Amino acid sequence: MLSKNELRVLSHLRTNSRMTLSEIAYRTSLSVSNIHSIVKKLGRVVEKHVSLLDFQSLGFPLKVHFALSAYNKKALKYFLLNHSSINSLSSVMAKMNDSYFDNPYDYYFEAIFKNFVELEDFKKRLEIYDIIKSDEHLVVEDLKKEEFKAQKASMSTKK
Repeated sequence: MLSKNELRVLSHLRTNSRMTLSEIAYRTSLSVSNIHSIVKKLGRVVEKHVSLLDFQSLGFPLKVHFALSAYNKKALKYFLLNHSSINSLSSVMAKMNDSYFDNPYDYYFEAIFKNFVELEDFKKRLEIYDIIKSDEHLVVEDLKKEEFKAQKASMSTKK
């Protein structure tokens, strides 16, 4: 379990991982050495530091969320893991003894495309994997993105 100060520092790093230790110290009223110790300790929970991209500005205006189930799961997984349009991929739990995990899908993923021709080509390539069930949703607008445990205004001591 993380301490209150560790959560505060993590929150600032989730908001901007390039924030300096001095800036975090200023915003939390903790010492820089204390921030340094906390960041070092947090290394065990931080998987990687990444930049969130504006795909539309990069020429990829289509973002589609898919849910798929297939007979040939292993081959489909390999295809999705290696396809350049896949931004994120999750394996999901299927139905489990009549519990609330009544999920007909094997994978949820987000794919990014330049145009509808690329999207349709991608969907055509999926056909060889004996798709049992599929669902897709064109994302119109990201309303919230990568903000779990991110800084809220009330978490800062100073502004």
